[in-house]
Amino acid sequence: MSEHPWVERFREEGWLDLHRLQLCDDLVEMGHAGDAGLFWILTLLLANSSGSLCVPVAGDSSRIREILGNSLPEEGLNWWLDQAIPFADFAPGSILQESSSGEVPFVPLICKDGFLFFQAHFYYRQKFLESVERRSGHSGLLNESTVLNGLSKMLDEGSELTPEQLYAVLLAGALPLALITGGPGSGKTSTIYAILKLALRCGIQPDEIRIAAPTGRAASRVLESLEQRARREGNPDSGELSLEESLRKVQSSTIHRLLGVSTAGYYHDANLPLPARLIIVDELSMVDVTLMGRLLEAVNPEKTTLVLLGDPDQLPSVEAGAVIQDFLRLEDVDSAGKKASNIYSSLHQKYPHLPRAMETHPWFSVFLQGSHRFGGELMDFAGWLRNGELTEESLQNRSVSNSLDNLLEGEGVVFIDSDEVALSLLLMQWFQNVDAQLFDRDLDPAMAFHNLNRSRILSPLRKGPFGVESVNRACSQIIMDRFSPAGNADWFSGMPVMLHRNDNVRRLYNGDTGIVGPSGGELLGFFPSVSEADNNDPKETSLRSFQRDALPSNEPAFCHTIHKSQGSEYDVVLNLLGHSDRQRLNRELLYTALTRARKKCILYGKASEIAEASRTRLVRETGLS
Repeated sequence: MSEHPWVERFREEGWLDLHRLQLCDDLVEMGHAGDAGLFWILTLLLANSSGSLCVPVAGDSSRIREILGNSLPEEGLNWWLDQAIPFADFAPGSILQESSSGEVPFVPLICKDGFLFFQAHFYYRQKFLESVERRSGHSGLLNESTVLNGLSKMLDEGSELTPEQLYAVLLAGALPLALITGGPGSGKTSTIYAILKLALRCGIQPDEIRIAAPTGRAASRVLESLEQRARREGNPDSGELSLEESLRKVQSSTIHRLLGVSTAGYYHDANLPLPARLIIVDELSMVDVTLMGRLLEAVNPEKTTLVLLGDPDQLPSVEAGAVIQDFLRLEDVDSAGKKASNIYSSLHQKYPHLPRAMETHPWFSVFLQGSHRFGGELMDFAGWLRNGELTEESLQNRSVSNSLDNLLEGEGVVFIDSDEVALSLLLMQWFQNVDAQLFDRDLDPAMAFHNLNRSRILSPLRKGPFGVESVNRACSQIIMDRFSPAGNADWFSGMPVMLHRNDNVRRLYNGDTGIVGPSGGELLGFFPSVSEADNNDPKETSLRSFQRDALPSNEPAFCHTIHKSQGSEYDVVLNLLGHSDRQRLNRELLYTALTRARKKCILYGKASEIAEASRTRLVRETGLS
């Protein structure tokens, strides 16, 4: 590996891993790129490591400073920008070419419109843009009269859908691409239910529908929630196959499994597109640009409608990209949006209580307003976070640092100052009012599981004193000392467990949470077979048990990362808002953490840092304005 002082410092500080540094070394050597090439390749690698697809190569360094803000500490960032070499000194050649009209040269680095990309990211970005543009010229799943009649029937039946939800169903029926965005509890699942009801009533068969999400659990939870909704509603159409029975025949999976990913590559692509007529993808914020590009490539707009759902204010994907934001930045296509507008105008004429028109952008999207999950202070806080208006004073006014009793009771948002309350004391108090029966040697796993999912500790970090690993060890020790449950500190009665890998055979998925409990004289892992989010009756909670050795990779789950919490919700959430030099707090992270709570959110940290984080956007450059 190169002994260049820049590379040496990057390696010593741990700013890039050895794999990325070796890649940089190989590219510089291959292209005889010199210091200019070294600077820009290292800068691009840093940007990629924090989620950006590209870096601007013109203008001052202010934008690069924003992009690299989550990759380097302040001192390191200042030092690195002082080393800057003009991009003009990085001459095109064997590793770098310009792309003037959107073509994808077969070289490692591509410059387009003043941005530097790695070829793979540029390729999928172009596929993304081309795919959306191509869809603007195609029809949707159903013709205009069918969509209008279907929506009219829903309204005549007394549908409680909001105008935005109705418009979302309209988009899904009339266009080949629909983007439905909204915050937690805004009715995205109810909207999916209405879309499926419309599709099934209009002759689309259950085996022609696919539901997918970035994680297996998220996908299965959507389908389970829909089945429970259908069960509650019953079957108003006598003589027809019930909606519940139809939904049981709809397949749900991860996006990777939907595309047939294996060591050999992707089974479905442009040459062998997915055979479904309707594909619904939830939790879009977690999807990176490469996976989105692969999905769009495998969906034929002439035969398949793609419906995407997500929260634009949540944390973006772990890998590079900002897919929801890129969708929302696209320009409107008047001809494409006209079809939806015409149908809605006809609907308004028939039902004048509906708004006269829907203002949406771009042509295939709609934002669902409000929240059915929570209101009051939680909703106010979510709004302040979205607008960057959270202040130190608003946090201090909600401080309970001097009274840590009954942390699991009440509603709203409270703040605990980490300078005044040690984390060890806070964790002791967190378990102060826990029912000892939850860790009893003869506990009922269903009851324990039901209680477990009422509350959760979240952290942005895995390492360090505020990190998941340290907090889980501390929680386990507190439980062992207080309740002496059966087992040991690594596996004991009442311990929550989170999985980190999928096991499709056993229908266990990355992110699933279970509980350790007694059965037949041994301790097993119990996991739900129905959605824990929608089943609040422990008597109806169906659990499956597994030997510890039969479970995929797992760890204690008293605490897990905020990223892992996406798609989940709990009555009470304790957020440990520490930070590291490499991972700083930001608005999207705080918003995601706050909106996991249904009733009460506890913010633990420093008021100044939390308030500052609410004003700090997570910057991801994708080359789209």
